[in-house]
Amino acid sequence: MRKRTGLLLFVVLATGGFLGGEVLLKKYRPDWHEAIRDRARILEAQYWTAKPWKDGSEYKYDAVHPWYLAYKPAELIRIGSAEDAKVRREKLIDVIWGGAGFPATDLPGKVELGVKVPELAGMPALAAVDRYTSVRAPGLPSIMLHLHAAKPNGRLVLYLQGHGGNYRNKGRPVLSALVAAGYDVIGIDMPLYSGNLQVDLPGIGPLWVSSHGDLEWLGDPIAYFMQPVAEAVNYVTQKHDYKDIFMLGFSGGGWTTTVYSAIDPRIRKSYEVAGTAPIYLRRYPRDTYERSTNWGDFEQHWPPLLKAASYLEMYVLAAHGPGRRFTQVLNKYDSCCFAGIGWTTYEPAVKARVDTLGAG
Repeated sequence: MRKRTGLLLFVVLATGGFLGGEVLLKKYRPDWHEAIRDRARILEAQYWTAKPWKDGSEYKYDAVHPWYLAYKPAELIRIGSAEDAKVRREKLIDVIWGGAGFPATDLPGKVELGVKVPELAGMPALAAVDRYTSVRAPGLPSIMLHLHAAKPNGRLVLYLQGHGGNYRNKGRPVLSALVAAGYDVIGIDMPLYSGNLQVDLPGIGPLWVSSHGDLEWLGDPIAYFMQPVAEAVNYVTQKHDYKDIFMLGFSGGGWTTTVYSAIDPRIRKSYEVAGTAPIYLRRYPRDTYERSTNWGDFEQHWPPLLKAASYLEMYVLAAHGPGRRFTQVLNKYDSCCFAGIGWTTYEPAVKARVDTLGAG
């Protein structure tokens, strides 16, 4: 009887959402179909809380599964001193650029000042736009726009969009708000947003590079995410006198923000939104019905990168240093990535380790 009631509750909630709750649910997230499904699941899980057994749904959002509590995140962080931090940062750089070292002198291959960008037309408080083009591989450019605020506050924000669209369109509200507040902004997309590429590989033949995983065929795949950021920072530090450089990334751009701010201390404050989670939290235990949606694209779980420095260690590296700060923003009821409260298992350990290092 209780099972029928639970099923009935789910049906009523879903039906009610379709009949009259669309406007309310749209406030929770843009995809209201996902919102109806998830909100119904949350309430169904809360309804069954009094049962002597649980089906695992409560662990997706509102609780931490005991399986995760067995981990001791502090023991997974291999950084106990400033020297350890330096070693981990160097290991990351070696893996990303294939042993070539950090590209400290590389600049954008093309710089255009005072360009017109139709997508940004009419943006209030915008004085001018420059365009920078980074080309790590022929045919795979990364086009960045440097937005200059009409009333600059002397600070620069690197804004990195995720998989869901380019920064000129999807990120325009963020760009506009930052410029209105006096920040200069450089918008940066994930790789391949400027087009795909066909390459001829010896012994293999033609291959379309059309997804992030295909970048492995070109060698040093993570560099395609980090090189444009490095070139932009190198250029603006030569040409401008910014008080601070901040970094803000959403989803896949949040992943880039985490990794890059871990390797470049010039990023003073970094803000990752729904971009990463430690690997031990990426898969749900077998005794729950949920399956993780958090494994992500290849870069999210590329073994060489995470062996050089885990996400826990990247958080420490991104926060370590005089005046530096790393902020992670996760949405508890996110319908895509890193929902729930798993972060409570590692936040104290990361904060304590940064405090132990004495700066940041």
